[in-house]
Amino acid sequence: MKKYLITITPILVLAFVLQSCVTAKITSNKEASYTSQPKKIFIFFNGAKQSKDFSVGFLVGLQAGFKEKGVTTNYYVRDPLSLDTQEDINKKIDDFSPDAVMLIEQKVVHSTNGMVDGGRFEISLIDGASRKPVWKGEFEVDCHFGIDDAVNKGVKEIFKKFIEDKIVNP
Repeated sequence: MKKYLITITPILVLAFVLQSCVTAKITSNKEASYTSQPKKIFIFFNGAKQSKDFSVGFLVGLQAGFKEKGVTTNYYVRDPLSLDTQEDINKKIDDFSPDAVMLIEQKVVHSTNGMVDGGRFEISLIDGASRKPVWKGEFEVDCHFGIDDAVNKGVKEIFKKFIEDKIVNP
């Protein structure tokens, strides 16, 4: 039994250390009169070119989280080389007919040893009917040991904040 504990202890300590290296924090501001909980959200994602892998994982995680909460999503990822005009993008949004549009813009890229592992994002939720911002958040995530951990922790923290702010049901 002692041999087993001696063998497993370093592994458990390493796992704890690696998990504690992920930081994710979000601050938000919600319009007090906004009480809706959108059931259809169009996500417009504007990530940095060098963090494409993180951005894709983050978007997939957000969509999965919304699906768990009964929210249907569609998305558009901005590509600086895209030939889509603003009219084309607006048509995609209008065709989806969302209750809200979520704008996500990456403001800062975090990287370690040339590998992107997080960043800072500005997130806005625009009400579909009034077309006014009803919720804004500043989100920062960082993980020195891989994109997957940063994505998972980041999505988890965002949904905790969405629940706290009553954007989605628990």
